[in-house]
Amino acid sequence: MMEFRSTIRKREKILSKITTIGLDLAKNVFHVVCCDARGKVVRNRKLKRSQVLPFFGNLEGCLVGMEACAGSHHWSQELEALRFEVKRMAARYVKAYVRGNKNDYNDALAIAEAVVRPEMRFVRSKSPEQQDIQALHRMRKGCIGARTALCNRMRGLAGEYGLVAAKGIATLRRRIPEWLEDGNNGLNALFRRLLCEGIEQLQELDGQLAFTTRGVERLSEHDAACQRLQTIPGFGPIVASAFHGQISHGEAFRLTGPGAAPAPQWRQRHAARHQQAR
Repeated sequence: MMEFRSTIRKREKILSKITTIGLDLAKNVFHVVCCDARGKVVRNRKLKRSQVLPFFGNLEGCLVGMEACAGSHHWSQELEALRFEVKRMAARYVKAYVRGNKNDYNDALAIAEAVVRPEMRFVRSKSPEQQDIQALHRMRKGCIGARTALCNRMRGLAGEYGLVAAKGIATLRRRIPEWLEDGNNGLNALFRRLLCEGIEQLQELDGQLAFTTRGVERLSEHDAACQRLQTIPGFGPIVASAFHGQISHGEAFRLTGPGAAPAPQWRQRHAARHQQAR
């Protein structure tokens, strides 16, 4: 009888071993739900940011699930260094497993349940180099948007004074100095000063855009995957690095069906026209 009870206790200890962890990410307060092989919650805790790594450092390596949100790359790299298997999922796929009201505990529990689903689609983690490429593209895109907004704003304000410039940034660069030099166009000193500040901002944005563009081109030159992508008709350093930074190796994408396509349709059409021209 004693041997039977001892066997039961050993089995319960084995089954209660943590095999899956759902980690709900946040800026300051994290929530962790630990489950055993049966899916039963054996431990859950709220953790401050400074407590996350010490908490996981006291656990044995297992499967950790988290949503692919802000900060997930950092935490996946930190936990993988502690020998945990980390899988990231899109938040919209985790939402289906949330039970009850939305709170940190229910979110972490839903993550722990979703990460073990056999048909779950996971988001591939990017390498630090890919994160650098993506950061450069985000900054470059922001510079382009800010420059376009500034030009539209200056063109619209000048139109209220009867000064018209055709579309295009180059046209506006040429017209603003002409307006400033013309003393008979009715512009007062205040608006002339605003135009001067606007053209200075435009030059500053041009410099930032040139810096990010050079950074993208340099990274493309030293990246073997980007070099291979540039052999595709229509793929230059900008497009190749953006594709590589976003898609990576493409192992997580389906090559057929509605899930994902190997390349955007407009790229395929461009390649077809290129072949016809040859």
